[in-house]
Amino acid sequence: MQRTMNAQLAITAKDACLPVTVTLLPLETYCAVFARYSVDAIRKKIARRDWIEGKEYHRAPDRSIWIDIAGVERWATSSETSRSMPVKSASSSGLRADCTEKL
Repeated sequence: MQRTMNAQLAITAKDACLPVTVTLLPLETYCAVFARYSVDAIRKKIARRDWIEGKEYHRAPDRSIWIDIAGVERWATSSETSRSMPVKSASSSGLRADCTEKL
């Protein structure tokens, strides 16, 4: 069974509570609901291109950021390394070659 992160929100209207499934949340709401990343942390992910517009987030016509819950789930479960940072080799990491074999 696949676990999903779709937000289940309740909308209250005159004593009636209706469950709603959403796929996009405004940045601040996403941070408040899931409490995994702060607004600043997500803005850094966007600036570093760890999160890609159209995949993990979208911009509304007013330029506000909306988080794609399914996109973030795909990103979190992907086996990719960071999109913005190349993997360092032993020689560029400052480790001696004889030390890397022991790791």
